[in-house]
Amino acid sequence: MTAATRRRLEFALTTIAILALWELAPWLGVPVFILPPPHRIVAKLLVIYPSVLFHSAITLAESILGFVLAFLFGFPLAVGIVHSRFMERTVYPYVVAIRLIPIIAVAPLMVIWFGIGLTPKIVVSALLAFFPIVVNSVTGLRSGATEALRLMQSLKATRAQTFWKIRLYASLPYLFSALRVSATLAVIGAIVGEFVGGSDNGLGAMMLRAEAFLYTDELFVGVVFSAILGLLLFGAVALIERRVLFWHESISSDAA
Repeated sequence: MTAATRRRLEFALTTIAILALWELAPWLGVPVFILPPPHRIVAKLLVIYPSVLFHSAITLAESILGFVLAFLFGFPLAVGIVHSRFMERTVYPYVVAIRLIPIIAVAPLMVIWFGIGLTPKIVVSALLAFFPIVVNSVTGLRSGATEALRLMQSLKATRAQTFWKIRLYASLPYLFSALRVSATLAVIGAIVGEFVGGSDNGLGAMMLRAEAFLYTDELFVGVVFSAILGLLLFGAVALIERRVLFWHESISSDAA
């Protein structure tokens, strides 16, 4: 049995054991409305799946748009910080400060500023996904081999030439690492935006209604589909990473 097969088998057995214990929870005295067993959650999903798919599609769209917005602003900002000491001294501290503010405290402001439509959810999603992209990109852009950077300087290379030939390639592993994290954070941000945005659509809105009526099984359906959306975006980024960074040692070691 290969190591990969053994890992999959261990994961499958662990999952089965957890589900079995979960299914037995009502027999151990746990009220069903607090922790519904898996078969009730599946039964609820079979009843409401058209609605769940509709709300999931909306949350997925918000997450993707927020993720793209975070990248479009985050990576160019990281490039500017690396190439400008003025931006590093003045802008970078604000990037860190944004990360220190709880997103749940910022979300109501986004609703006040942008209304109750799709925009505040996208902005909250982008804010949560923004920080890892900037920080990892700055680290990656500065991680080029010292010898290579000195060689470019000796050849009188311009900043643009050094960026395209050295810094960009050196930053890609760091960037994709950040994008994997940001993809899942974008989903969380979209759902937080739905919690406070007064929207009728999206997984966040669906879970708020379920919580108001103590439909715990429906809440679990929302949680599961939130995780699925995060996994989908994470997997999409990982797939692109394998295509782009096929030459990098991290990809080679994963394949082995």
